[in-house]
Amino acid sequence: MSTPEHGAATVALSNAITLQVHSMGLGEVIQTFVGPSTKADSRGKEADYGWGPRRPPPFAGRLSVALEVAISETQEKLKRDVDFWLNPNEGNANMALTLKVSRNTPMVTFDTLERVNQRSHRTQHITVSKNSGDHITLSGSPMTIPFDLLFQRPISCPAERNIQLADNELKDITSRIWEAQGF
Repeated sequence: MSTPEHGAATVALSNAITLQVHSMGLGEVIQTFVGPSTKADSRGKEADYGWGPRRPPPFAGRLSVALEVAISETQEKLKRDVDFWLNPNEGNANMALTLKVSRNTPMVTFDTLERVNQRSHRTQHITVSKNSGDHITLSGSPMTIPFDLLFQRPISCPAERNIQLADNELKDITSRIWEAQGF
């Protein structure tokens, strides 16, 4: 279900990643997906957003990184969604990003998950929160999206690098979510 905070989270994270992709001169080789649908067996799923190379290798899925934003969803539902995206027989993504937004307090958790031995494995956990005095606390940053997982190829020149969202970018993303929530 799309809510103002859901939209703010998706757009803010997408913009932060897009800026870094363009700074590497790779804006023309990446494709973004809004609500990409994937069907596997009798099950289908739509990610909130996704990224992948415009010309993926033949063995790969078209979506290399999937984003799931959870506002009211349970942690169990979010895990099922991630497992779908990282399963090579279903979503076949290389990485999943999740944003879990608290409805009651200004707190957002960012997780990155990758497929390790055919199972989803959390590789990063970042928490951003704000106290009543508007002081923002971060733990676990920066958020890193490995170049090879996003572009489905190794780095080939000095301008290419992993995507890294530092404290200032994570604070901007969460501030936009909190504005949408009225915090």
